[in-house]
Amino acid sequence: MTDFINLEAISTRLKELLERSEMSAKDFSTQTGIAPSTLSQILNGKTMINIDSINKIISRWQGDPNFDPMWFVLGEACARLVDQANASEAASYKGSSANAHDKALELALSSKIEEVGRLKASLEGMKPKVIDHITVFYTDRSFETYRLSADE
Repeated sequence: MTDFINLEAISTRLKELLERSEMSAKDFSTQTGIAPSTLSQILNGKTMINIDSINKIISRWQGDPNFDPMWFVLGEACARLVDQANASEAASYKGSSANAHDKALELALSSKIEEVGRLKASLEGMKPKVIDHITVFYTDRSFETYRLSADE
């Protein structure tokens, strides 16, 4: 999961969100429903942000026009992809804004899906190691070799 979603980067974006909101950490924690001590530990890097805290932040800030949940979870690069997709959708046809947003999300997530597919294919391509034989050496300088039978 850490390759797909970078929790440290989300914590950094949480700090940015707190600064942009111009709230105190206490007010921010009260409004989002996160315990003040938990928020403090996340902001100070003592603990990683968890999915429950991420969901609470997104639920609280989702209606704010200056908050982009895609940016918060996946980062600036993904937000740029969504913006580019929105611009190209708007230029290509005059569809509803919800439809353009759905297409933008689809485009942004499709690149992540392709990356996961490539990683999965590379893992499946790896051949598992299988024990062929075991050799035991004794102190009298003799040895015995044990081979696995083909039917096991």
